[in-house]
Amino acid sequence: VEWMMYPDDTQTFAPFCQGLVKVGKNGKYGLMDGQGHMKLEADYDQITDFHNGFAFVLKRVPGGKVALSAIIDGKGVVKTISKDYYIVPKKVFFSEGLMPVANQQGKVGFIDTHGEMAIPFSYSQALPFSEGYACVWSWSQKVLMLIDKRGNSIDFELPNGGTPTNGRNFYNGKAFVSDEDDVWFAVDQNGKCSKAGKQNWNKYDYLMRVGTDAPSNVKYEALVASDKG
Repeated sequence: VEWMMYPDDTQTFAPFCQGLVKVGKNGKYGLMDGQGHMKLEADYDQITDFHNGFAFVLKRVPGGKVALSAIIDGKGVVKTISKDYYIVPKKVFFSEGLMPVANQQGKVGFIDTHGEMAIPFSYSQALPFSEGYACVWSWSQKVLMLIDKRGNSIDFELPNGGTPTNGRNFYNGKAFVSDEDDVWFAVDQNGKCSKAGKQNWNKYDYLMRVGTDAPSNVKYEALVASDKG
């Protein structure tokens, strides 16, 4: 018998995903492989469970922000992030292969599952993608737009001439947008806009869609070493 790691009562171990064990020490977390080698030292504030096949390594930085340090897939491959990406609260997951992140100045863009920039930092706020589009807010103009995965926006105008200020993501081919007076309209992917029917605009799921049965918070799942995901 040979020690893979010497006993230390300050450490905790938990199966994480294929080939990796989550290690906790003094309130920080890291990852160890099956041979006892540390893939990530226990220097990080959080390692999330999985959603849609990916988990995230997070670290608090000065100024109260939380940085994205690594992306982990279900096969245990750890992609270290060297660029300054900061998480958008309650949106730490990939939706349709993209995730909103912020830069040092607070501008929001989207990265892909490899940690590469897919849509530049151009927005003040952004929602996850749904049905190929996402609600975003212009950094300079402070108005809502609906963009595709290339960052191109749908051209639409509200029938009453109002300014799009709030929105809910696409569901069953319709996104919902309100003006500055909180009057809501339905928009399709061709930009056709019509008055919206009655909805509970304050009831939406984790993708910011109304009228669904999905939970309001993203569901993270454990993917332990014995799983085949």
